[in-house]
Amino acid sequence: MPEEATGVLLPSDPTKPPHRVPLGPDKMALLRSAADSDRGLCCLVALRQPAANLCAYRDDSRLPVNVLASLILRAADPERRQDRVRGDAVLVGLAHDNGVYASAPPGYTDVLFPRSGLFRVEFQPPQGGRRQQLSFPEWTDVVSAYREGLRLGRALPRMTVRVVRVR
Repeated sequence: MPEEATGVLLPSDPTKPPHRVPLGPDKMALLRSAADSDRGLCCLVALRQPAANLCAYRDDSRLPVNVLASLILRAADPERRQDRVRGDAVLVGLAHDNGVYASAPPGYTDVLFPRSGLFRVEFQPPQGGRRQQLSFPEWTDVVSAYREGLRLGRALPRMTVRVVRVR
């Protein structure tokens, strides 16, 4: 059976929306090599909650900051609140035992596609568990929800920030 999954391309250009990308065998091999190496152009960054991986360029100050990917990374892992992602990035799921990565999880795709709607934030321990929901405020775009959720999350520095679609 061919290795096939779907990732989410997070462009560094803020005028371009995220979009789905197929991950066939060649791209799966690239993901595996990025995960297994501490060198090379790309690295795989583990996102804690919701659990996923972010394939990003190694820190290169010549590349533009990817605002959305940086917000997602900061929200998913309280220990990375100061980190920045540069250049385009691809969001994928966790790796199976055979080294094949799953598609990007619904915890991300549900809020990234479509980008319009109403969004709220929730706080959750990085290892999982009960979520603490905020019923107010609501935001009309996902970037604002992540940005403001992280601002509100300063009061809960050990919690992840999850953005959820209201409608």
